[in-house]
Amino acid sequence: MRNTVVSILITTFCFSAKAQLNFFFNPHVNFKSCFAFVDPASLNNSENNLLENQHFYAPYAVSESHRFIKHPSVNFGFSIGAKYKNNTRLLQLGYDTDGVLFGIETYFRSSNSDIHQGHVINYMGIKIHRLTLGYSLKLSKKESILQSWLTIGAGSYLNFNGFTGIFPAYWDLQVAPNTRLLKTYFQPFEERKINGFVKIGFENDLFFKKKYILSLNISYNQGIGIISRSEFVHEYLVDDIVVLNRTGLMSRGSGFYFEISRRFQLYPLKKNKSIE
Repeated sequence: MRNTVVSILITTFCFSAKAQLNFFFNPHVNFKSCFAFVDPASLNNSENNLLENQHFYAPYAVSESHRFIKHPSVNFGFSIGAKYKNNTRLLQLGYDTDGVLFGIETYFRSSNSDIHQGHVINYMGIKIHRLTLGYSLKLSKKESILQSWLTIGAGSYLNFNGFTGIFPAYWDLQVAPNTRLLKTYFQPFEERKINGFVKIGFENDLFFKKKYILSLNISYNQGIGIISRSEFVHEYLVDDIVVLNRTGLMSRGSGFYFEISRRFQLYPLKKNKSIE
């Protein structure tokens, strides 16, 4: 797939000398709020609202998974690309670090009490990578302080996670005469996955006295397939035997991105005010 994307990009860039291509390098930083969900086999109801927390069963606990994790991940990357058709079209190929986040909120109580004796919100992030081929159409007809582009694209998430460690929250809480809750934790897995996504968004170029300053972009990526899977574990001691209760969590990598970027023109060397 990577060779195909590169071939398309090179062919587009070189289709004609009359295309008046302006090549650029574009570093960026973005902040992602993403979606995750409970494995359907672990759900004890049919909550399908994309913004609704999903409840799941665990002994002596009221637990729910955050479907939309507002807590953002911070990612860095760059792209190379070109403007053409009198600077009204933009094509770029980019690489970024990325993240998959999971969030669980849990309340604990013993079997003979109506009062919650413990509460915790756990977050876990897994680093992945993102390759994107994007095409942008300029929406602004006149020069102004803010010039907007509609962007569509597609690409691949790459998950080469090798981290399997845990960061437990210790409780040692007596929840029944013969049962103690020892700890809770996320259990990530070693994964080797490549899954596609589609993208839609808006890029907004900020100008000051007709000089390009930077770009403020917002976009949404919809992942295709599962890019990461983890488990949330309750560890109990029942009659001196350790018992694990596991809940599967999944992510397609989908999420909203807010990005700050800046294009630097590479060719032609003469500055073009639409780039800089």
